[in-house]
This record gives sequence, C-alpha cells and structure tokens, in this order.
Amino acid sequence: MTNIDYRQLASDLADNLLADRLAAAGRPAGLRDAVIELAVDAFAHGGVEQLLRQQLDQLLNPNSRSEPDAYLADEAAIEDALQRAAAGLHTANARNGVLLDPLPFERSTATRLADDPRFALRAELARIPRPITRPDPLHWSLEPAPWAHERGEQPPWPPDGLRALASQRCLPGGPAALARVDSGPHTDWVQVALIEQHVTPARSYPESPRRQIFVFLGIEVTDHEPPSASLPLGSSPWQLWTTTSRPRDLSASQIASQLATVDSPLVAFVDNGRNSPWLRRTGPGAPPFALVPLAPLIIVFDLVPTPRICGFSLSDSRGPALISRHWRGHPVHDGNYQPLFPSVEGTDLILRPDLFDRLRALAGESRIHTGVAAFHQPGVNAENT
Repeated sequence: MTNIDYRQLASDLADNLLADRLAAAGRPAGLRDAVIELAVDAFAHGGVEQLLRQQLDQLLNPNSRSEPDAYLADEAAIEDALQRAAAGLHTANARNGVLLDPLPFERSTATRLADDPRFALRAELARIPRPITRPDPLHWSLEPAPWAHERGEQPPWPPDGLRALASQRCLPGGPAALARVDSGPHTDWVQVALIEQHVTPARSYPESPRRQIFVFLGIEVTDHEPPSASLPLGSSPWQLWTTTSRPRDLSASQIASQLATVDSPLVAFVDNGRNSPWLRRTGPGAPPFALVPLAPLIIVFDLVPTPRICGFSLSDSRGPALISRHWRGHPVHDGNYQPLFPSVEGTDLILRPDLFDRLRALAGESRIHTGVAAFHQPGVNAENT
C-alpha cells in the first residue's frame, strides 16, 4: 500500500460500503466528510495499513489481483469511523441551533446507520447444495464453467448452450416451460426465477483471460412479448422478505385484479436502490445477488414473512409458500497459492404447486411467459462484477 492516497481510499470506501446507509439516514450534513477525516487518520496513524498488508500477505499470492473473501482492516476502519462520527450528530445539531429530543433522534439514527446483518444471515440460512432444477433449455449450464476443463488453445467460448439461449427472450410453452423441484422437502414446487453466475479467474499458467457467464430466468405476466433487450426480472429492496403484508382495505375483486391486469415480471432482483442485480460487497456472507417476489404475488396469495428463524421465506395460512434458495460451490483457483473461490453462485425462487395453479388461473395461461436472458463477458480482467 505504499504511496496510497488515504483520502481517496477513504472516499471510495465510503461510497462503496456506506452510501446506502448514509442515504437512508437522509445524508446528514457533514457526516460523510467527518467519516472520511476519521478514516484518513486511522489509515495514516492507526496501524490500519500495516494490518491490511499482513492480511493480504496471508490471504493472497503476491501476484494475485483477487479480492479475498474476508472482512479486511480498511473495511473495519471505515465502519468504525462512521460509528464514531455519527455519535456526535446530536451535539453537532445543537451547536447549529437545532435542538432535538436525544433518545428518539439517536435511536432513529442508529437504526439507519448501523450495519444490518440480517440480509447476510438469511442468505446463509437459505444456502443449499447446488440444485439441478432448471428448464430443459438451461441444462447446458449444469456443468460448472465447462470451458475451464478444456486444455486446448481454443476452448469453446462462449458455451454452445449460451449461444442458443442468447437468441431467445422467452422459452416456448409459457408456464409449462418452468421446471419443478424433483426431490427433497419441496418436491414438485415450481421454480419461478433463477440467477446463476459462472466465473473463472484470469490465469498466467496456462494463460487465459477471466471469463464469466450469467443466466437469468423469471416468470412474467404480459399481454405481449417482453422487450428483447430486457431482463425477465424487476427490481426491489430485499426487505420485502421481512416486512411484507397485504393492505387490509382491498376487496376480493381488487385482489384478483392484481394478476389479471399486471403487465410486468412477478419476481425482482434485489437492487438496494442501485437498479442493478449486482449487490455491493459488504463482507463475508452477503451474496452477490438475490431475488424477491413483487407485490402482485404477495397481495394475491396474502403472503407474510415466515414466523421463525429461516432464510428467505414467505408463508400463507397453510405454511411456507414461496422460498428463495442460495448456493455457491465448485471452487477454482487462478494458478497461484491462495484460497480457492467458487466458480458458481446462484439463487432461485420456488413457489408451492397449489399456488402456481392459482397463478395460472388468475393471470391467464396465454399471458404468462417464462422469460430468460443470458450473456457472457470474455477476457474481463476486473476481479469483481
């Protein structure tokens, strides 16, 4: 870290790790600047640089460009700076002539600025061995990063299955194209959404670029073919898994119309306000992407958070009704002596079969589409998407 610009490092960390929480707190005047000042001091005089160097030496090969899957000293320093700076907000307001009741103010501020571990914890609770559930046209993706097993100079890239899928926006057959879970406690549940990423790092021996593919699947209800350059998913915050409930003043006809008149995907990727499926890295445990059902499904089936310690699960009066599963595995390395990382990460959303039958009846068979999208990024040298 020699000749590091500490102020730029602190600013980048604040933007990458704290932006969502600062926005949720209303971006208090001067708070971000105070955080950066405290972090700069910690980097320069608090031993953070030395500790970070030791961590990287232990976790990475000197030639590696990867980012270790660990909570590092610079992340801890920017978090500590936020909490220390926020502790002075009430005093700062008083000095500026704004007198507030301290208990409600500090409780509200702490709620918005504290790092919320629930998302990462629920993702860990939702983790399962990688399932084989997916429609037939996606079976080519069952082999993890198939190009990584080729030893010739011209491996098949992109995979043939991805080439075929890239020309499709919806799978033929409408809702019948969706796959069902074939074993375990959720046998016959219907997979209504899927995101999966396959990635291999750049290697020096033998020389090869970083390669990755992305596969998206989602159920959509529309009167027309979805736009060709779009994803089959909407976007929404992850908290719908923990705070959702049906409005109490809806009539039966209004509830039924949620699916009869909808013209959009029924599932969303979690975007945390960024309108992108790729989530900011916030330390170990948090997945790179996640799925959440949208309001029409929640309202029609009167879904509420499953009332027990669990992953991502919504229930109705009969029990769990809609579940999201997560997986990661098939470790690969970049040819250096360092920890392996998963070549495949994915998530899906499965719906109880009786609710899927109701969905087909309410939305109309001809209006339901099994939307897909797939793309690849060859030769990308950045370590994180």
